[in-house]
Amino acid sequence: MSYHSVKNPKDEKLLTEHLKRISEVKTEDPQKFLHHVIDQICEKKISFTDIYGFQTSQLSDIVAAFTKLSKGYIGKGLSDEQLLNDLETASVPKGLAKIIYKVLNARRSEIENVLKVNSVKIGKMWLKDFDWRINHVVSSSELSEISEPIFSLFLYLVDPNNEEREVILEMTKKELEGFIGSLTKSKQVLQNLNF
Repeated sequence: MSYHSVKNPKDEKLLTEHLKRISEVKTEDPQKFLHHVIDQICEKKISFTDIYGFQTSQLSDIVAAFTKLSKGYIGKGLSDEQLLNDLETASVPKGLAKIIYKVLNARRSEIENVLKVNSVKIGKMWLKDFDWRINHVVSSSELSEISEPIFSLFLYLVDPNNEEREVILEMTKKELEGFIGSLTKSKQVLQNLNF
């Protein structure tokens, strides 16, 4: 039993035990329930107690399982086939799997936006804007021998208190290449985060 949307054993167990139980939620329309869970993922205030009249740990587990599946499917950019394989692995009935597939694809852009915003919030400061320029450094006494481009990067950051700060980085060509390599590695790490 291997899932595409989650990797750790605890999450795999959650999906295996609770995803198929979505149909047990006392609602006339499971599609509406799934939309409520996605509303919660999108940080809208949803009270399952008010809507469904009860809040049990079982309902919490079902919500958690669907949330993990949704974030994994959308956040990792999985294919429809991989989603359907995950649903099959979790023994979700075909009719319910179809509903889950339809709901997730209908709300894909909303979930993507929330995941992007939340990934930016990982650090304490965030990048508001940036600018760059290249200066050419030359020596006044030996004009022909020293000629080096300097890359200047201006980062405009905002901290949690909404105070703006400007950071200026100046780099030679070699330092810039190293910086770009570091950013590439950071991008790969962010893409591999388990949502």
